[in-house]
Amino acid sequence: MAAKTAHVFKKTSSNGKVTVYMAKRDFIDHLDHVDPVDGVVYVDPAYIKGRKVYVSLTCAFRYGRDDFEVIGIPFRRDIHVTHRQLYPPCQGPPATAAATSLQDRLLNKLGGTAYPFSFSMPQNLPCSVTMQPAPSDKDKSCGVDFEVKAFCCEKLDEDIKKKHSVSLLIRKVQFAPEKPGISPSGIATVDSDSPVTLDASPGQGGVLPRPADQSERGHPERLQQAREEDPTHWWVGGRGWVGGWGWVAWVGG
Repeated sequence: MAAKTAHVFKKTSSNGKVTVYMAKRDFIDHLDHVDPVDGVVYVDPAYIKGRKVYVSLTCAFRYGRDDFEVIGIPFRRDIHVTHRQLYPPCQGPPATAAATSLQDRLLNKLGGTAYPFSFSMPQNLPCSVTMQPAPSDKDKSCGVDFEVKAFCCEKLDEDIKKKHSVSLLIRKVQFAPEKPGISPSGIATVDSDSPVTLDASPGQGGVLPRPADQSERGHPERLQQAREEDPTHWWVGGRGWVGGWGWVAWVGG
């Protein structure tokens, strides 16, 4: 039986000395808890030279473009910042959770200068949001973003140059159903030669409405009259072309 393949996200600093490994970049808010943010930081042994190794988790809100900044005030506000000192280990109980199986495999492969990390994301933080930029915008998009950053330094408050650190963007996403159950999903394919087919089914305990008659399709007034007579009367369609491409969908009931 073939071994299961694990996908790993990897990013290295521009000087090639610091690398971050993570198993995923989307972390789900389950309402009662949030997936832990974990991974491994690898540092070139010759690069440490008595310095400390840190990793941070930052949630920031960007509300303006960089070229709009005046008198050194950026249009960006850090909502939440957490730091972990990975090397040398801090005194006291460990600040991170037990290593996962993937972290153990990476530690065995990378050697002694690889350090695991784990963050517990607060539940009151907003989810990741990105506003659609205008075609002329070239800077970072406005919205809420999360970032994992690893770096080496002597003091945490010193200025960290970009080439000596590595940052990896992650996302916090949420699905909040009113009642626990199977998450809704759908697949739609649109091209210039094929129609669109829409399939729908009620959940458990749902009532399957009766279809509309052929004479009622495409006539809203007839569908409205039929619905007044029978509240379970619905009909959904989705087939057609506009200008030689695309599709037209309509809903009755």
